[in-house]
Amino acid sequence: MACKANCNCYLTNLVGIDSKCSNFDMTDLYRVTITDSMTPKEKEYFQSYNDNCEAVEDLWIELDFQAWEQMELASKKLRNRNKKQKRNDDRNGVLQLHGQGFSLAEIASITKLDHQEIYDFIHAKSKKSELFDDCPDEIRADLSEIYDLD
Repeated sequence: MACKANCNCYLTNLVGIDSKCSNFDMTDLYRVTITDSMTPKEKEYFQSYNDNCEAVEDLWIELDFQAWEQMELASKKLRNRNKKQKRNDDRNGVLQLHGQGFSLAEIASITKLDHQEIYDFIHAKSKKSELFDDCPDEIRADLSEIYDLD
């Protein structure tokens, strides 16, 4: 029993059905006090139980540390994004807002980016022409009629 409030949640709550008891703590398992009045077999049994409780607590503490380290690593990775990634994210955000009908001034106030940078993101020449560089001239001419490849 590892519920600090002694609410017997381990008996009443069904796993996967009832919500988890907020008082349950796998790093504070109860131990059995071994007394002289116990038989040697009982002492051995309860000592084994206490040892297993210690091992379970150590495991849960280790898992908590691993989860904490993973969260710290993810946070550090987010903070250390390189400028190219940030620029791509900014461009995608600006294009999405522009597609939703926001004006340049509104986008600037939302994203806190410079007006010129926003203008460049929206009105930058597309890179469609790079996709068709290897096309034969006849096909490229036909595509030029449909798309502004120049």
